[in-house]
Amino acid sequence: MIIEELIIVWVIAAFLGLITAVIADKKGRNSVIWWFFGTALFIVALPLILILDPIEGSGHKKRCPKCAEWIGRQAMVCRFCCYEYGPTDDLRIVSS
Repeated sequence: MIIEELIIVWVIAAFLGLITAVIADKKGRNSVIWWFFGTALFIVALPLILILDPIEGSGHKKRCPKCAEWIGRQAMVCRFCCYEYGPTDDLRIVSS
């Protein structure tokens, strides 16, 4: 009976850790470390990963040089200000 309850608690904690790992991966951070952190201390890990900025240089998004909004790496026109990218503008690639 106690073992079954512990297994259920561990499965719930692992799922909560997965939430932090997915968010961390989208921000260019190590998802395995964030999974462990989220599994052990979800109530601390989730707010922390939500306020952390993306790591620059991992290639998921780029910042528009005109309006400074984040857009997709392969976008040729900014959806916010209609800035058109040239062939050398892809050097500003950062993560989401």
